[in-house]
Amino acid sequence: MHNACNEAIPNYNKSIRTKSTGKSLWNKNISEASKITKEKHALWKNGGAPKDKNNPLKSQLTTAKRLLRKAHRQAYASQREKLANQIMTASSSDNKLFHKLLRTQRSDGNRFTKTLRRDNQMAETNEDILHMWTDYFYELSNPDYKQDFDYENMSSLLCKIQ
Repeated sequence: MHNACNEAIPNYNKSIRTKSTGKSLWNKNISEASKITKEKHALWKNGGAPKDKNNPLKSQLTTAKRLLRKAHRQAYASQREKLANQIMTASSSDNKLFHKLLRTQRSDGNRFTKTLRRDNQMAETNEDILHMWTDYFYELSNPDYKQDFDYENMSSLLCKIQ
């Protein structure tokens, strides 16, 4: 039968390679949680794989899976925090590393939101979000001096204070 399928369908039974997205994290907590989950899964399976939520084997397996997911989330959160700290320290000391880390952070991933709101404006594409940030930082670097503000009085007040 497989020979007939191979003759009729050229791509029948062709192995498909999948490309992993990003590097997976693995640490001591994830390793321990994974071992516990595997043990609980084996006990649950040997116990007849009960579907009832009130069954102690099922509840133990569910709890173990939750702990494993929690360990993964904590590992990714610590990785994000480490990246943010590296960006902050590199921004003041190493310009090349700073821009490298920014490019890494901007890389397409599902970690960040795809929507940015500011002053009743909403940006949903990467390009629009980038333009909105550009405008924001331009406004920060070029403050809008108020026309009705008395700068002369302020300067005389500052001179008196000194």
